[in-house]
Amino acid sequence: MRTRRLRRGQAGFIDDDAAVLQRVTPFSGGDRGVDRTDARSVRDARPLHGKSEDTYERSSATVDKSLRHNIVQAALFKHLEGIHGRENTSGEQSTGIGTSVDVAILEGESYTYYELKTGLSAQSCIREAIGQLMEYSFWPGSRRADKLVVVGEPSYDAEAKAYVKKLRKEFSLPIEYQQFDMKSGRLK
Repeated sequence: MRTRRLRRGQAGFIDDDAAVLQRVTPFSGGDRGVDRTDARSVRDARPLHGKSEDTYERSSATVDKSLRHNIVQAALFKHLEGIHGRENTSGEQSTGIGTSVDVAILEGESYTYYELKTGLSAQSCIREAIGQLMEYSFWPGSRRADKLVVVGEPSYDAEAKAYVKKLRKEFSLPIEYQQFDMKSGRLK
């Protein structure tokens, strides 16, 4: 497997759509559910893999997956911000327990958490995201979300639909899967 040597802080992979990650977009200060010290913008987000000055050796596949996540996350954020407004959209939002969700939407007093995965199937995206979303919303002391959304680029096939339906029915999980289309920059 081919490896590439990367120095954190290189930004050559960020395209125009990713520039949205540079904007500060905290929730409003009047929101009872968000402490001003917890409301984070993407600018305040932690680096994906450690300190910004560290050097890493990773396979090109791993690097490409991390970079793809950043690019799709920026496009998802831009899309959701366009729908819900800057004041109701937050990237890398603190969950209140030392973790952060990719994108959070505030509607009235309800949160929706969006966790993006770059898997090759809806099944793998759901598998990778479900534990994180449950921890973000159900761990003691966390901010409970009314809706948990797994986002991936793969289509939402019949088996994935049946699985999500079963999770909703048997466990009363407020979970769903939404496909993100990079060409249109929209959720399907």
